Amino acid sequence: MRSRQLSKKLYRLYYGNSVGRISVYLVSFALIFAIGGVLGLYLSGLSSKNQLDNGQLVGRVGEHSILPTTDVEWIYEFSNCEHLHYDFGAKNYVGYTAEELEEKIENCKVLELDSKNARIQVKIDEYCPLHYLLVYVDTNLLCVFRTNSKTYENEVIYEIEFNMGNFDKAMLEQLKNGIAFDTLEAINSYLESVET
Repeated sequence: MRSRQLSKKLYRLYYGNSVGRISVYLVSFALIFAIGGVLGLYLSGLSSKNQLDNGQLVGRVGEHSILPTTDVEWIYEFSNCEHLHYDFGAKNYVGYTAEELEEKIENCKVLELDSKNARIQVKIDEYCPLHYLLVYVDTNLLCVFRTNSKTYENEVIYEIEFNMGNFDKAMLEQLKNGIAFDTLEAINSYLESVET
């Protein structure tokens, strides 16, 4: 009996006037909103707890690393000629932090590293790719070395058979350490002057 009376009252409240209908809507909306908010907070708490438990959020907290989208500027400083060369791109170092880069790359110093930009300086104890290095290697053999412009490693590009008797002792000592030239023509001119 009471449930019938309650049903009639609700029916009259809902269909009887517009104010009653609006209040039922508002109460329903408020209840749904409250339940949804509580449920959302609960689920997001579970999600973050699972991520922490799986080790997805821990590890590199606060440490920046090179991302595929990071603009990376490499500054190569060649100590023998004091020239600078610039290169760009993440290369094979995506995921590396500043500490890891400095451990992995010899004479490396990370000047800047965040998610957007990185500036990395590398000192190389060679001449830059703009120079040729003439070196006495063995009896009657001189080699011309040049630093590779992609790998920055020193490579032999020519071998020259030459009579070492044309050089005095001081010149041979210089050649053992290597003499730098800007062009191959300059090397030819030097060797011609020694022969005459």
